[in-house]
Amino acid sequence: MRSDAAVLEALSTVLPGDSKVPFLLAEGLLRRRKAGHWTTTSTNSAAIVALARHTEATQPQTPDCTASAWLSKGRSTFCTFGQVEFKEVTADVVELGPQTLNLSSGGDALSDGLRVTISAQGQGTVFYNVHLSYLRTSVVGEASEDHGFKLHRTYSTNADSDRVAGANITARCGEVVLVSLKLCVSTTRYHVALVDRLPAGFEPLQGQGFEDTSGDPAGGRGTLPVSHVNYRDSCVEAFISVLRPGLYMFRHTLRAVTVGNFQAPPASVEEMYNPAASGLSSTASASILPSTSKAAVNKG
Repeated sequence: MRSDAAVLEALSTVLPGDSKVPFLLAEGLLRRRKAGHWTTTSTNSAAIVALARHTEATQPQTPDCTASAWLSKGRSTFCTFGQVEFKEVTADVVELGPQTLNLSSGGDALSDGLRVTISAQGQGTVFYNVHLSYLRTSVVGEASEDHGFKLHRTYSTNADSDRVAGANITARCGEVVLVSLKLCVSTTRYHVALVDRLPAGFEPLQGQGFEDTSGDPAGGRGTLPVSHVNYRDSCVEAFISVLRPGLYMFRHTLRAVTVGNFQAPPASVEEMYNPAASGLSSTASASILPSTSKAAVNKG
């Protein structure tokens, strides 16, 4: 695909509108996308640059328009994302918004019938993409989701056995909690990101690599080490370049530092360049009790 992109970029310069070949190459590149993108970062870059050059060379007229976007419900405008003017062909990305909305999920949901409208007034063509990022306000008790990955999270302390995901996590202030993330993969995945979002009141300590527990030593996979691990205040992130089919376990430890009752958002996993392949664990609640020791850790 990178060679096709290079040929398209060259022909768009030499034969801007005198041949059908650039149009056929552009259509071929667009048809070879999967889930809105190509296979690798370098391929994405080459294809986008070539398509931008092709669009610039074949635009029938110089753009002179104003693009705007808004969210509406029926005939009423719910909110606006702004507007931008274009006076020339450009491949620059212009962001409108974003807007933060609080949408109900009940029977009379505010989100029912909402529609995003993008409008361009004037001459020229505007290309756009719409992204939605969301956060659920009610997380306790939500089930796991499987979109190519199966992810299951358990907790354990020195004082009790593993607790299933969704059950209360009970620990005393200063106690260490072991988090186990079991990941099932049915096909080879590349550039995988695993993120375990921590309940408030806990801080991360240390992690271990992916361990292959598929029971197939003949496959020659053995233990798959994580490429990189980030320990953040709000989450633990693990990255791995290639993940073969199998059942894997990733473990890391937390320390309970603040007394109180908290919620544990779901852990998530996704193929970074194919985010449609993803998975979520179940949610949980967490309780941290006062320590019986005078040397308790409390950073709250």
